Amino acid sequence: MELQNTEATFRRFAKQVQKKTRFRISRGKHRSSGDLRKNTSFNVKVSKNSIELQYKRPPYSDYQDRGVSGTEVKHDTPFSYKSKRPPSKVFEKWARQKGIKPRDKKSGRFITFKAFGFLVARKIFTKGIEPKKFFTKSFKEEFEKLPNSLREAFGKDVKKLYKSALQ
Repeated sequence: MELQNTEATFRRFAKQVQKKTRFRISRGKHRSSGDLRKNTSFNVKVSKNSIELQYKRPPYSDYQDRGVSGTEVKHDTPFSYKSKRPPSKVFEKWARQKGIKPRDKKSGRFITFKAFGFLVARKIFTKGIEPKKFFTKSFKEEFEKLPNSLREAFGKDVKKLYKSALQ
């Protein structure tokens, strides 16, 4: 059974979710290198008996989208830090990439990138990462619209199947 209308509806759904997700990433300033925005994509895979929606993204996007609870501050998320801290080298690299010149809080002197990376990693370990919800909100908004359009598209496909079977 060819589900052309249903497939087209899923493709529109995926395209809208992708568009809104990328918009939220840009608008919310949740980008450093642009990888999160560029590498967030969707694909509709059609098989003989099913249609599958694939969501492709960088490995860290779930932590940014859904957040991570720290040891002191808890967020509504399945992810949390318990004993292992995030790697400080990531924040060293990030500070260099963004051109941040870290300074000491007391005297205003410059500190090393290594010290800065350690401080940021420690803060994230204790405070966590606040959920950004750029994908979650986009998906929920479009998913609420999906049932009616999907039902109509599937109905058209079934109607076409019956017409071809009866001829």
